[in-house]
Amino acid sequence: MTVIYAFLAIGIIIFLHELGHFMAAKFVGVPVERFALGFDPYKLRLFSFKPGEYIEFLGRFRISLGASNAAVGDSQDPDQSANGTTSPAASSPGENVQTEYLIGLVPFGGYVKMTGENPEEEGASPDGLQNKSAGARALVFVAGVVMNVISGFFFFILAFSAGVEFPAATVGGTIQGMPAWEAGLRTGDQIVEVDGKPVKEYTEVLLGIALGERGTKVDIKVERPASKPGDSPVTLDFSVPRAWNAARGMSSIGLQQVSAAATLAGEPPNDSAAHKAGLKKGDRIVGATLGGIELPPLPSQQLMRVLLHHIQLFPAEAVDLAVARDGHPSPLKIRLEAPQDPKAPVVPRIGVAAGGGTFVKNIAGGSDAESIFKPGDRLLSIDGEPVHSMQWEQLSKHYAKDSLALKLLRAGKENEAVLSGKKLLRLLLTDEVQWTGRDLEVGALPEGNAAYKAGLRKSDRVLRIGDREVYSIEDLSAYLAENTQENHELVVSRKSEEKKLTLSAGALEEDAGITWRTFPTISMVTPNGPAARAGITAGSKIHEINGKEIFSFADLSAGITAYAGENKDSEAAGKLKIGWIDAKGDKQEGSLAAASPAPANWGFVLKSATVVVNAGIGGSFKLGIERSIITVDQVFLTLRSLIRRDVEAKNLAGPVGIIHIFSRVAAGSLVQLLFWMGMVSMNLAVLNLLPIPILDGGHLFFLLIEKLKGSPVSTRIQFASMQVAMILFLSMALYVTWNDITRLFSGF
Repeated sequence: MTVIYAFLAIGIIIFLHELGHFMAAKFVGVPVERFALGFDPYKLRLFSFKPGEYIEFLGRFRISLGASNAAVGDSQDPDQSANGTTSPAASSPGENVQTEYLIGLVPFGGYVKMTGENPEEEGASPDGLQNKSAGARALVFVAGVVMNVISGFFFFILAFSAGVEFPAATVGGTIQGMPAWEAGLRTGDQIVEVDGKPVKEYTEVLLGIALGERGTKVDIKVERPASKPGDSPVTLDFSVPRAWNAARGMSSIGLQQVSAAATLAGEPPNDSAAHKAGLKKGDRIVGATLGGIELPPLPSQQLMRVLLHHIQLFPAEAVDLAVARDGHPSPLKIRLEAPQDPKAPVVPRIGVAAGGGTFVKNIAGGSDAESIFKPGDRLLSIDGEPVHSMQWEQLSKHYAKDSLALKLLRAGKENEAVLSGKKLLRLLLTDEVQWTGRDLEVGALPEGNAAYKAGLRKSDRVLRIGDREVYSIEDLSAYLAENTQENHELVVSRKSEEKKLTLSAGALEEDAGITWRTFPTISMVTPNGPAARAGITAGSKIHEINGKEIFSFADLSAGITAYAGENKDSEAAGKLKIGWIDAKGDKQEGSLAAASPAPANWGFVLKSATVVVNAGIGGSFKLGIERSIITVDQVFLTLRSLIRRDVEAKNLAGPVGIIHIFSRVAAGSLVQLLFWMGMVSMNLAVLNLLPIPILDGGHLFFLLIEKLKGSPVSTRIQFASMQVAMILFLSMALYVTWNDITRLFSGF
């Protein structure tokens, strides 16, 4: 049904646009021959109707309504004689033309066919469009745009009267290493301005960033929640560099949208842990104790992220929550026992998490961690105990201590630092330090390869290239993209010794023949899971499955899935052989069953993080004006960004994309569909005003030239320009349709 609603919505928008042309033509006295919703090539029509003459279905089955000329075919004008000449007694062509109304089988678009609209049309009626004054013609051409503006404004008023739901303009997270993180934006920050323009919802934030000039900085004003109860929010200003995202074809700064609030949207399912513990709809999770560790105060988005990740790693462990409930003055203490379902299916996994390592790659802007750590540091031990992973659950024994002695390796020398256990826990939970491993090694290298001839060998671990530290393949790729000189100095570790090599840029290219080992350091091993029982620990790296060398985490997942499928019902299941390098650098081997329990049903049905904007009729009128201005402004900014290549054309959506978006919106509510109808109507109005010959704006442009030069633009020039515009338009239509189809599978 949602797809039907989507087609109806688009049909209404197109109908209103064409209705504008139709009404204006009637007003200035231009005969309208045909009013079509959708296109009807080769008379592919669902329905057609000419008042007083006939009703026709599917272009074939006609019911005569009794008029004398109802049986006259379309190929012959009833006012013409058999030889094609006009009878002296006949009225002029176009007079008393009865409009044919139809619905074409091609559902996109529509048109109004007016007498005399074709510049090459011969014997046109004196009332035809080309014979009308420039002002009358301009009114006809602009009427569709005006109707879209009016209807779009009307849709906005209806939507805001009922209440439109928007994604909240709240920072749900920042990607480590990206400009927003480096600038100091934090989870929970409420964004109020982007480049000086007020924003009310997250889409405006993204567009404000993406539509700005590539390579410039975006100014962002936020309100940061108070750190202590009773304090006021703090207003902060950030100037953040835009980073070009080649995959998306637009600029970004590394913000993450709030996926869900910490409030239960509905009653938990009956068989869930949340239901059994007594959680109810409307309960808000404000704190948690996980693995015996009480979490410090965190923004709700961060709290839920930590909670949900923890129960994935520890599916058999009870969870203690602090829950705010209406009518209770203080948070309730609720324990959720780990749900046990003996009938739950197993899934092919071994219970390891990626992303370990104790190297400090970077530190978030404004973090007090800068007083303790420096980029490039390696944390060796805490209170004399060696550290191999900075997963917060791994270091739980230290958080109750007032003082921790850290040993760091910095620039080849050991350093010491001191901090409290609470501060260490907060730094780990808030991701203010970007921890990583040295995860880029040479996995395979043919002897005839250029890099081999330059001295590179299998198992070499890349440490630096030029003046940049290398921790992952992304670091190497980024350096090569930014530095285009012919040769590069590469520093590698080989058998605990550093070696300097000089390699050409071509030898390090993606298709140069090097197979890189990118398997990440394991950060966490699920207790009592297959990997833990086999002896794999945090800080390890898996390099072999059943005697076959693997080079990445994707290789591991593919190998486990394939093996589990091949041996599902055989005795070989459970005998998957794994080879790994442990945290000390020693080779290990073991066997395990590649099967873990399916995710348990904890029952967290959470509200989406949205804001609802609604008002009465008067307020909705004002909001409709504001949203209309915002939408028109965004269309112009998008066009400017496309011309300047600040945004690539692959982000444009065509008919398939619009149908897809409308169907998703329709699945939500009628109000959201009305709002999007207003958005599309305004977009259609602006785009139709572009001075492109086949659009309304193109006709208006020809009329402007006519007024300036005192005579119409020649028929030949108009026809040629329309032909060129049609070819370009069809090419663009094919391009965006292909994009739409691709995104249906890859995600919009």
